[in-house]
Amino acid sequence: MLVVFCAVCLVAVAVFFVVIYAKARARTLPLNEAIGFRTRAIMRDESTWERTHQRFAPVFLADGLLFAFAGVWLALSAFVAALKGSASYVVLAAMCTLLLITVVGGVMANRFASREPRPGSDSGKRDGEDG
Repeated sequence: MLVVFCAVCLVAVAVFFVVIYAKARARTLPLNEAIGFRTRAIMRDESTWERTHQRFAPVFLADGLLFAFAGVWLALSAFVAALKGSASYVVLAAMCTLLLITVVGGVMANRFASREPRPGSDSGKRDGEDG
């Protein structure tokens, strides 16, 4: 019974990540201190936050799919004897992959945000232009 509960929890987390993905893609994920990529460069202003999360939203989708896969596999392992021995390895592999994707995606998102021009800066103007 505990295995099924854990599987349901993993699938619930998967749904949460898919919602974050949808909000990031739509640029409706508000700048906040709890959800999303939160580095100084990414959080410096709303525009940078929105552009960065829209561009790197697939990271959240991948996380959601990996959580869902792990949850479904775990649930199946509770009912299919042939899967019982592999469940912990499959879930561990999914979580390690999820961690790798999230860290690499976060580093890439931070680099992207660091290269974004600051609002009101002259970095997008040619010499002699006033705007």
